[in-house]
Amino acid sequence: ATKTGETWGIDKGPFYWPVSDKIQFFAYSPISAVTKYTATTGYPSFDYTVKVADSQEDLLAAKAENQTKALNSTGGVTLTFQHILTQINFSAEFVEANATYSVSKIEIVGVKSQGTFSYIAGNDKVGSWVEGSDTDNYEYAADYNATAVNKIVDFSTDSNALMLLPQTLPATAKIQVTYEASVGGTTTFDGIKEVAITGTWGVGQKIRYTLKLASDAAEVKLVPSVGNWDDPETATPVTPLKP
Repeated sequence: ATKTGETWGIDKGPFYWPVSDKIQFFAYSPISAVTKYTATTGYPSFDYTVKVADSQEDLLAAKAENQTKALNSTGGVTLTFQHILTQINFSAEFVEANATYSVSKIEIVGVKSQGTFSYIAGNDKVGSWVEGSDTDNYEYAADYNATAVNKIVDFSTDSNALMLLPQTLPATAKIQVTYEASVGGTTTFDGIKEVAITGTWGVGQKIRYTLKLASDAAEVKLVPSVGNWDDPETATPVTPLKP
């Protein structure tokens, strides 16, 4: 279907309503996002592979069931699109107020990257996913210069959310964060920390992970060992020098 002005036209149309038969409508957008669209019998399905972070998109799907000429005699068929991916964003909490932090990279690793979406009948949800076995890593394109408010910084912008496959997270799923921390001008941490993530990402959910970052600062302390004054010492004999 293609929009011209305020009207949507159907390719190879026009088509006309039968007298009383019911028609099912299915739609998805963008048109180039899916592969293996199958609609031979029953409700259709399609495959989808998550793109790299800088090419990701919002994937939408809609259905209109049991439509008839009588129900649509005065207007067009209404298709209500739903978001069918999971949106992921990140914030960070700077745990220690006396430390300075600099985050340079956040990445989700080892999550499912491909699945099959199937439309379902008689349900408020447009469809459901069956994830495949392939996994991939996705770097978050964050605004790392964002300002912290009450020790929490929001790295999200209007367009940098990761759009990932709804799934039960596998054992390989982790978040890796690369950052540097310093206290009093001394670098106390500079590297990568990771944390395992579990649970389920649902269809159309918007999820935010808040990473609690520690400075790993350890104060230098002295622990003197004091011996007794009268402990004998072993001396090495020497020959006095002659005058």
